[in-house]
Amino acid sequence: MANEKTFRGDFSLDDSWKAYWQERVKEGHHFGSHTYDHTYFVKDGPKGEVFEKPQFGPKAGDDTFI
Repeated sequence: MANEKTFRGDFSLDDSWKAYWQERVKEGHHFGSHTYDHTYFVKDGPKGEVFEKPQFGPKAGDDTFI
């Protein structure tokens, strides 16, 4: 996903779009990030963190929570 500007003038990852994206998840859609490091979201952490693994960049291959 990329934080693109929308027709409303806000951005697609703003809090105002949360319900929209949650509905897409309920429909069975999957999402990935679109970043410089091509980070993959691996799983949710125990306290609501997101477990990620960058494919490129200085932390390539490292598993981290964000």
